[in-house]
Order: sequence, then C-alpha cells, then structure tokens
Amino acid sequence: MEHALTGHIFVVWSVNFSADGRWLASAGDGQIVRLWNPDTGSLEREWVGHSSAVLCLGFSGDGKLASAGADGAVRIWEPDTGALLRELNGHTGPVWSLAFAPDGQQVASAGDDRVVRIWDPNNGDSIRELTGHTDEINSVDYSPDGRWLISSGTDRRVRVWDPATGFLARKWVGHTDEINSVGFSSDGRWLAAVGDDRVVRIWNPATGALQNKLTGHTGRIWSMAFCPGGRWLASAGADGLVRIWDLAMGTLEHELTGHTGRVRCLRFAPDKSRLASSGDDRLIRLWDPVAGTLEREWTGHAGRVRSLAYTRDGRKLASGGDDGMVRIWDAATGTLEREWIGHVGAVWAVWYSPDGSRLAVGGTVGKVSVLESTNGKLEREWTSHTGAVSAVAFSPDGHRLVSAGTVGIIRVWEPGSGTELGRLRGHTGAVWSVGFSPDGRWLASVGSDGVVRIWDVVTASLRTTLISLTDGWAALGANLSYKLYGHPTGEYWYTLGLCRFEPGELDPYIPAIRRVPREGPCPGLGE
Repeated sequence: MEHALTGHIFVVWSVNFSADGRWLASAGDGQIVRLWNPDTGSLEREWVGHSSAVLCLGFSGDGKLASAGADGAVRIWEPDTGALLRELNGHTGPVWSLAFAPDGQQVASAGDDRVVRIWDPNNGDSIRELTGHTDEINSVDYSPDGRWLISSGTDRRVRVWDPATGFLARKWVGHTDEINSVGFSSDGRWLAAVGDDRVVRIWNPATGALQNKLTGHTGRIWSMAFCPGGRWLASAGADGLVRIWDLAMGTLEHELTGHTGRVRCLRFAPDKSRLASSGDDRLIRLWDPVAGTLEREWTGHAGRVRSLAYTRDGRKLASGGDDGMVRIWDAATGTLEREWIGHVGAVWAVWYSPDGSRLAVGGTVGKVSVLESTNGKLEREWTSHTGAVSAVAFSPDGHRLVSAGTVGIIRVWEPGSGTELGRLRGHTGAVWSVGFSPDGRWLASVGSDGVVRIWDVVTASLRTTLISLTDGWAALGANLSYKLYGHPTGEYWYTLGLCRFEPGELDPYIPAIRRVPREGPCPGLGE
C-alpha cells in the first residue's frame, strides 16, 4: 500500500483520477468533494456545495472536475483554483453517473429521473435530453472517439446514442445467450443454430419462421452439423454427448457417448457414412450415424481439437487445435498424411475449398492462412484481423473465402488474388460460426450477440436478422419489413440497421416499416 487517504467519515461513493494523474478526487455521503495529491497522499482541497451525498465524479481531459449526487445538481470545478465554474440544474432526482466527452466539450449525466442529459460545460447550457429508459439510469459513458454515448440502468436496457444528434443508434433489452454454431442444410431448406441456452433451433430461411426447437443437452452446445441429404442433424457440446436428431420427426435418434470432455466440432462425411467429432479430450472419433456406434478413434493432437473439415470427395479430413498443429488424415484408414505448423497459437478453424486444393486455417493469432492441400505449402496469408479468427468458410463455387473472429467483423476474400472484397459489419460481439447456403447466395453468421444474421456476400450487405424470443420469434429484414410471432416483452426484437426499437415505436415516423404475412417470403430475402 502506497498511501491510505483518511478524512471521509461516511461511505465513499466515488473516486477518480485526472487524465494526467495529478489529482485523485473522492466523494460520498458526507456531501464533501476531496482532492488529493496521489504522489504524496496529501489532501489538497475540499469543496462543500452539494446538499446531499455525492454519488459520482468525473474529470475532463483538460483537468476540470464534475460532481453530482442525490441533490440532482451537476457541479463543475476548477481543481487548480478551487473555483466553482458551473452548476447544472435539470435533473429531478439523484444523479448516479456522469462522463465528459473525450474532447471535453460535453458532459453527460443520468440518474433516477430516467433521462440522459447532455450539457455544455463551458456555458452551462443544456444541449439535449435523451429519453427512453423506463427506470433509473446507473451508468453513462462516451466511446473513446466521442462518437457514441452509452447508457444503462435497472430497466435492463443498454442504449447507444449519437450525442451529436440524440439519435438512438442501438438498444439491447436484457441479455441473450451466445450462439456458437450455424449452418444450412444441403438442400437449403433449413438453417440451424445452437448455443449457450442448450437448445437446437431450426429455422426456415425461405419464410424466416422458427420451425422447431430440440432440447435435451444439459450444457452449452458448441457445434452442429447437417447430414448431407437433410435426414439428420447432429449436435454436441459441454455435456460431452453427441446427439443425432431426426429432422422430419423432431426426435432424438441416437445419443453417442465416449468423449470425456467438451465436444467442440462435428462434421458429416459427404457420403453420410461417417460423423466425425472432436473436443477437449484431444481425440477425433468417427461414428456410424445409422447404427449410432463408434467406428474409429484417432490420436495425435497434444491439445483440444477445435475444428474439423472434410474434402468434398470425403477422402481427407483436416483437424486443428490448441497445439497449433493442422493435421491432414486419410479419412478411410486414419493414416496421418501431413502435419503443418504455422500458427504460433491455437488453431480454431479449418475449411477445404470445394475442389480440395486449398485448406483455409484461422486461429488465435489473428491470421488467415491458405495452404496447398497436396503439399502443405503456404499459398497466402492475411493478417488484418485484430483478434482471434474463429471461423472460415469457402463459398460453394470456391470464388470467395470468408473469415470472422472475436472483434465481430466478417471479411470476404478472393482466395486466388488475395484481394479483400468486403467487410460485413453488424454483429455486436464475437462471431463464432459462418455458413454458406448451398447456392452460395447467402451467408449465415452467429456469435455472442445471440442472433442469426444472413448476408448477401456479393453486395456485402445485411439482409435478414433472425431472433428467437422466449415466446415466439422474429424475422427482421434490412428493407424495413418484418415478421413477428409471439410476444417480445422483455426482449429486443426489432433491428433497423444498427438500431433496435420496441414494437411499433417507429411505425408512425417511418412509413416504410411494414409487417409482412407470416406465410410469405422471409423479410429481406424473398421479396
């Protein structure tokens, strides 16, 4: 301990350093704001002005100090002289949070009156009032570039505002579970998504409707795979079990036991004869999906095996994992044909091109590598991802390669030339899985924000967002059309670009918003 600062005799609600580290401010129930020298621990100044507890403090970049609290007033002080520069009045209840914009030209405050107020700290004027929260607001903050202002409170909503216009840019209602894997069936009729809520959801991409929910897993579901031909769907995850479902009946066909840890990846062989699984126990297992029996086990990886990929002809199986190795196996005999070491961290994703000539690899170091599958030679490498690469996929014609990762951006590449064709932005968290439709027209993606997004990769545009509600579902087209089934109470459901609103909130103001029949085409895709 370098210094113990004594002086407060009541609860201390807030402490804050100035940007240059010269000052440390503290305040609490005693109505006094104290300013300390953090190098010496000496008390430099005390301000008495608030009539009730001081609940929050904030420094501007140029050293001004703002304080606010239970009396509803926001006060701005000059630390060097001790002068009270401004007193900002407007809140009708306690103020729980405040923040200066990075350039110091705005200060935002919020609290019990459910209003975010933006002030000009130089003249004390109220710039704007942001309303929408339905209960007290306990946190506000600016983005580092000052472009966005975020607020949250006990109504369980997080709102992102444009402070320059007051426009609500995003809204999250509650917290949705992460989705870890997504894929289209081979005939394009179905789209499945699985995640942390232990449910397999089957969507109809033609209509946007949630077709079925398959339950039975007792832990997070990490992976799913459609059987070619569409008869089965396999799912697996934290409970260590591989489940094979009959899609037509919606029933459990087989429950495959043998893995001694989490199962991270599943892949059906193109001829449907085998189902490959891998995970934390470092083993690759091959199953007979018809009989539900274990056919073979392969060993070799020194860490968890996170990703598997078959060539289109089913003759080779590639695997990658935490040991940083990519291994290529003869799928019929289990013979290890080749090992490739190129990632200094874990390998999270592998995928073959349709003709089997290339293998794409992604992992924790943020690189996307393309290997010649016949000799393991590195053909191309991209390093533009700023976080881990968690998913890669070739389009069915092999003309495009997509990669996605933990920063939420999906990149589209031309694998031959190495040209970046576009970036797909919309996810608000990590992207864990991507999958092309069989005709290559659409790309589905899922991740930590808990929704399924469908993109047009040619135009690099978001077309549809699919959301599963506690009681129902919603399909939301980027063209302002939507379908809604059930009751969205307590959950966000409407997405308009980057904006999320309550049902009907924008309808009077934007006539283009329209609800389409449940039986009609999927909003954004089929119109």
